[in-house]
Amino acid sequence: MTTTTGARRLLAVLPALGLAACGDDAKIDSGTGFNSGPTIEHDTLTNPQSDGTIEIRATATDPDGVVEVVVYHRPEGLPYWDLTQLIEGEDGEWVGEITGVAPGFDYYLRASDRFGAEGFLPVEGESDPWAITVLPAAKSVPFYEDFELDPGETSLYSLGWVTYADGFAAYNWALTSTDSASGGSSAFHARGAVEGEEMIDWLVSPPVDMSTSDRIQVTWQERGANTISMGTHGLYISATSVDPTVEGSFTAVEAELPAPSEGGFSRSAVIDLSELAGESQVYLAWLYQGEYGDDWYIDDVRIEALTADLAGTYQGQTPDPVFAGETLTVDWTITNSSAASAANFEATLSLPDGGGTVVDPTKPVPDLEGYSSAPMSWDIELDPDVPEDRYRSMLLTITDGASTWTTEDQFLVGYLSTATFDITVAERAITQIYLGVGDPAAPSLSFVAHSGYVGPAEQMVFDLTRYADDLPPEAGPGRWFAMVQADRDGVVSDFTISKGGVEYGGPESGGALFANQPTYLYVPRPAAPVVTSTEPTATVPGDTDVPVTITLSNQGADTSGPVTGTLTSATSDLTLTGGVALEVTADVWGEGETVTLSGPLASIAANHTDSTPVRATLDLTDGVDAWTVPVDISVPWRVMATTAATIDDSGGDGVLNSAESAEIELEIANMGDLATIGRMDVVAVVSPLSAVTATLDEADDRMSSLDPGDSDSIDLEVSNVSGAPGQELLLDLTFYDDTEVYTATAAIPLGELPWNTFTAPNDATGDSVDPSGTTFDFKNGRWRTHEGNIQVILESSVPYDPASLFIETWGSTSGSGYLYYRWVYNAGVPTFQGYVNGVGWQPVGTLTVLEITSTEVMLSWPIEELDTITSNMSLGFGTTWCGAPEYYCDHFPDGWGYGYDSTNFDPARWFDISW
Repeated sequence: MTTTTGARRLLAVLPALGLAACGDDAKIDSGTGFNSGPTIEHDTLTNPQSDGTIEIRATATDPDGVVEVVVYHRPEGLPYWDLTQLIEGEDGEWVGEITGVAPGFDYYLRASDRFGAEGFLPVEGESDPWAITVLPAAKSVPFYEDFELDPGETSLYSLGWVTYADGFAAYNWALTSTDSASGGSSAFHARGAVEGEEMIDWLVSPPVDMSTSDRIQVTWQERGANTISMGTHGLYISATSVDPTVEGSFTAVEAELPAPSEGGFSRSAVIDLSELAGESQVYLAWLYQGEYGDDWYIDDVRIEALTADLAGTYQGQTPDPVFAGETLTVDWTITNSSAASAANFEATLSLPDGGGTVVDPTKPVPDLEGYSSAPMSWDIELDPDVPEDRYRSMLLTITDGASTWTTEDQFLVGYLSTATFDITVAERAITQIYLGVGDPAAPSLSFVAHSGYVGPAEQMVFDLTRYADDLPPEAGPGRWFAMVQADRDGVVSDFTISKGGVEYGGPESGGALFANQPTYLYVPRPAAPVVTSTEPTATVPGDTDVPVTITLSNQGADTSGPVTGTLTSATSDLTLTGGVALEVTADVWGEGETVTLSGPLASIAANHTDSTPVRATLDLTDGVDAWTVPVDISVPWRVMATTAATIDDSGGDGVLNSAESAEIELEIANMGDLATIGRMDVVAVVSPLSAVTATLDEADDRMSSLDPGDSDSIDLEVSNVSGAPGQELLLDLTFYDDTEVYTATAAIPLGELPWNTFTAPNDATGDSVDPSGTTFDFKNGRWRTHEGNIQVILESSVPYDPASLFIETWGSTSGSGYLYYRWVYNAGVPTFQGYVNGVGWQPVGTLTVLEITSTEVMLSWPIEELDTITSNMSLGFGTTWCGAPEYYCDHFPDGWGYGYDSTNFDPARWFDISW
């Protein structure tokens, strides 16, 4: 008989096809008909089978007798066959054993009579075998997995675990030797890539046989990192499939597990699996889901009979505060989080780091039914010399001899130490708060206190008790600071640090917050010396022994004591003599107090003719704190500079090339702070430093007298130009007025448009308020178009610090869909954005920044990325953050304001450029 499913019995008869062999190899039986071979009957294997030994039974009949029955079998996916002979039993049934290995195998049967004729089942034999699924052998309970590899094992798959990726598949589960709870390895899932897509990754256990128990639990050891960005951790279970990506195959046991500990491995909660108790094939799956998130380590998975699950939770102390030599009581709650009851347990409280004595440390735990709890308390006698205002560790151990749980916690001796912030922002704002001790640029201690939303009005309190050795805050190296940055304007109205019941700081340590700009606050608030005026107000190159008077104002808190100072110069343009060691105050320098210093003599180098101030450095100290304050002495002069060049070349493209002749009109401006003395004669020569050679056919001209900022032009003629594209023709210019001689250099590039200067005269110096004087201070700038890019070079009057360089550029053009553009370069990071009404700032394109020298920076962006139909735009620049009402400490051009303050925003003042 035959059946279509389950066990079935098939008859295989080889049809009579006539004689197919001859000679000595012919197989002919004693009868007169064709020998068709044995008929085989077999109950096919039930699908699926279990991993291990599998019994094969069959019967075979033939008039000539059956001499052999064999089974051909092969593992799934392999091309070759193994052969196993069946043994004939007393009842005529042939029996044998083969080994089934997951995921499956193929097989068919062959029987032979005494003349060698063969019969097959299935009839087609090798070309149409049975395909049988084999399930891995289920692990018995208790089941334990420590993810350690034995010789020959190489991966999770070697251990019987499998992984599935249902999303971005670059960071799936794997073994790692980086960290483990026991042994040398654990299962690990990395946090992924910052810009990566969503990961949906499953770690699936081998099948577990739960048929022998009616109450089952699972626990594991786990550790995490960066759990602040954690997505979803889950635990799922199935008794029907190993593949959790098949819809409906797995159900959630805990869809959202709590975040694992970051301080080291800790045991998970006991999770009750009794719902599937009695099932013989159960799979557990750990799910990691999310984009860039956390690291998750799993180790020491245990599936075992359900037991009590006890944990201690610390509830608090009496009295609070408690001091050295006194006795306190600590209260705990013992909770059984399992359905199993708990009896005959005891709890012991100990002090791992000493500091006192626990009275009656070991006590019996009250019997607890499933999911119940009970209070317990211990008295602790503190040592008379135990340090105060500090936490002391205590360890609670619960055991019945077979199972043990430990919980570590802390009680407080003395007062809690805290940092408190009262923050108000315009609206709920993403805020970061860093706390530390010492100089924020090189702190002795720093940590992230908060990263997330704040507001709009909120008081935030942070526990500093663990940092008791760095408290209370003190002036100098012991001063505490907070760096607060929010994406909205706001104010910290109070920053207070409490230690030993005493408060430090308060409202005076608060400050204003400006969107996306860091604000530094200090406890105690430091003094802030600022130069308010310097005499003389003007010198000239070559002046010697000019008396210097400096007026200082303390715009911060009182100093810790008398203040002394030293005035020094690091430049050959300024020589200081006389009383350079200065007494600022004989006693405390009070908040808001102004002092005047005199005594030093200044000599100005005769060749300091660029009309910039000469800078001295005033180093101040009160014996605890130190300050460095720049002191500028003005040296106005007349400075001639080429601001633009117009080229009428023989090629007619407005660009000077090799082998051309040209008329060159140079615009000359007085970039200094003094007017020239009468009209000027101008003579030009090719500089000996010029990489390009040329003949000057017309080399002199005459200019009018120039007030600061005024300009005039001169005309030159050149021929026989020779050089490579990109090289520059350098022309040295000499100007003669009635009394003085001035020089300048004009640079004409070959094959490129020349540069255009933004403005004359130069921007005012000294806008930077940074006491170190290393922030960018606009002097001037120039621009051009080159190879499809707008290039802008900005020049600072003082060297800048690349690590803190901040330049923000705003622009607009009437032919674009963006209302404004914004190019930001902040501490080495460039961005290029456009503002769309109703949408906000959007990424636009690429900003390239080159720090050319210690005083020059070049910005460049593709013209096509402006997406404009016009060929002109206006630009304004800002640097260094001062907050309202100036916002940028230095504007270029001066006074154009800030885009977020409509009362102080005037883009009509921006520079116009066209191409």
